[in-house]
Amino acid sequence: MITLYNSKITNTPLLATPSLLSNIQSVLQNHTIATADQKLEAEQERTAKYKSLKANLPSNTGLIQINGALVADKMPMEALCNMTSYESIFNQMQAYTQNTSIKRVLLHIQSGGGEAYKCFSNCNEVKQLAQKHGIELIAYVDGQAASAAYAWASIADQIIAHPESSSIGSVGVVMQLVNDSKALEQKGYSRQFVYSGTSKIPYDQNGAFRADFISDLQAKIDETYNTFVTHVSTNRKMSKADVIKTEAKTYTAKRAQSLKLVDHLMTESQLFEYLNKPIIGSKPVSAPSATPSASKVEVKANIKVEQATEKLRDLQSIVKKRLQRSEDDIKQQAIAKLKQNNL
Repeated sequence: MITLYNSKITNTPLLATPSLLSNIQSVLQNHTIATADQKLEAEQERTAKYKSLKANLPSNTGLIQINGALVADKMPMEALCNMTSYESIFNQMQAYTQNTSIKRVLLHIQSGGGEAYKCFSNCNEVKQLAQKHGIELIAYVDGQAASAAYAWASIADQIIAHPESSSIGSVGVVMQLVNDSKALEQKGYSRQFVYSGTSKIPYDQNGAFRADFISDLQAKIDETYNTFVTHVSTNRKMSKADVIKTEAKTYTAKRAQSLKLVDHLMTESQLFEYLNKPIIGSKPVSAPSATPSASKVEVKANIKVEQATEKLRDLQSIVKKRLQRSEDDIKQQAIAKLKQNNL
């Protein structure tokens, strides 16, 4: 099991903060073997948090939690290791699209990021589902939304952050390499590779990573970074230059708002109040009323009816006058003929 999890965080591009990496390693070491009770307790804890948040949301609003380390595919012990998979986020969104009463989905985010693989494609798929079914996406940053977690936040129509959130952004890519050559040597092990193809083995004769191997990895990291920058700039309507200027730093909520990485700052209670108000476009209002667009349509409709009625009256008047004129002409012609015939 630990090998499976380690493969997710080493020798692969990550959209994650350094602190998240160390936290994952700690979790992996402590939870390699978990009892059934531990797994159940973790699931119950996650479910309780979900129910607590959902209870404060209006019936037309769905909830998707994006917590802990983010991975591409669903894995066992996600709750125990405080992980969320992109696959589960997509599946939840797809389920909400089948419920016609859902008009909005809240992405509740507490994460320092995770795996780069499938992050952007799954983000785009969820956004497309929302747009296709007319569902508004709102992201709420509860403390942190960094790297891959910010990639998810950026697809929302609005990003709202708790005012005390301290880790927002981190638009960058990192790869953690593990070279066990020295450790093996200290334990008295030696290794020999038999291979074909110059780039098949990443080590030089001294056991260090080769320069061309590192260069190739850098090119891959740069490609992923460019994709990340484009993703954020497109979804947040920012220039790529402004995104790059953030230099993969994380920011406080207030600073993130000034950089246009966040739209609004609200405490959790303010968020619930905001979401429980009727929606006009993308902004809630204090009292239920017809939307401006509906009012405009109604006014325009009334104007058109009045104009049509007035035109109809004009036509009726014209027709009446013409008919009256025709009757007068007929009478005059008849009188003229009678006079001709001396009648």
